[in-house]
Amino acid sequence: MGLLMVSILGFCKLDWRQMGFVCCGVSGIPFFCLIFLPNSPRWLVTQGRLSEAQKALVFFGGKHYDSEPELQDITQQVSNVDKKLDSSWQQMLLLFEQPTVRMFLLFTVLNLFTGMNGCFAIMSYSVPIFQAVDFTLDPYISAIIFYGVRIFGNFVHLFVIDRLGRKPLIIVSYSLCSLCMATYGVYFYMHKTGYVSDMGWIPLTATMIFIFFFGTGFPALLILSGELLPLTCRSIGNSVFSLLLAFGNFISAYIYPMTVEAIGEHGTFWLFSGASAVVTIISVVALTETRGRSLEEITGNHINNWYQTTKL
Repeated sequence: MGLLMVSILGFCKLDWRQMGFVCCGVSGIPFFCLIFLPNSPRWLVTQGRLSEAQKALVFFGGKHYDSEPELQDITQQVSNVDKKLDSSWQQMLLLFEQPTVRMFLLFTVLNLFTGMNGCFAIMSYSVPIFQAVDFTLDPYISAIIFYGVRIFGNFVHLFVIDRLGRKPLIIVSYSLCSLCMATYGVYFYMHKTGYVSDMGWIPLTATMIFIFFFGTGFPALLILSGELLPLTCRSIGNSVFSLLLAFGNFISAYIYPMTVEAIGEHGTFWLFSGASAVVTIISVVALTETRGRSLEEITGNHINNWYQTTKL
């Protein structure tokens, strides 16, 4: 929504200083909202503040949520984990030990290929991309449309994630993203060879569908990576995943002009299609569904058992 807001401000012809002041003002809203947000229930348990932890669980789960079973699971899990595992160094070591390393490498690949699936490149080069197929669209209007469609996909995600599950939503979304990028590549190839003309609605439609399903599938991937990584190294692991995702976005946007020059627009979009296809295939083969299971049920106590065995 912040990116959509910036696009609208650009459409209103604000200069960069005015946009900076507006963004600074908007950034103050989360600061005040955090005052009313409880701490993490698990962190409160580690501090011995059980009554606050139970209130936080009710806050996040709703006033009719039965927080007692989850509170007991969290308390038991925290009591079984050695305090030494709270250090960043110990968490980093856990990422490269069994049974964590498989999950860590899995989401390393998924986040890297997600960053290289073309979403960021399309956002960055929407104007030259549409100009290449003789489809003229105001750059600010195109950005507003793209971010608006992605937000709509995020809202759809909120309503279907706990009905369809994480894994099916990721598979469906990324497979359709791959299909859209492949269609885009085919259109570029046919346009270059002169087989199509005056059909700019095809790439526009493919882009809209791609952005929508990226908006529904990508948040599910973030949720799943947070749920499948053990609690004891989740903060370090998710930070690494965010870094890899940003790196993939940077690579896809930075090399886009060079890739277009080397293999053409059609080849570039086929590469984007392949990145989403890789995410789809890995999700089908290796991902685990976590819907309806608490974090303690998913991770269990195997990390603490590993710690006791290796005597770090």
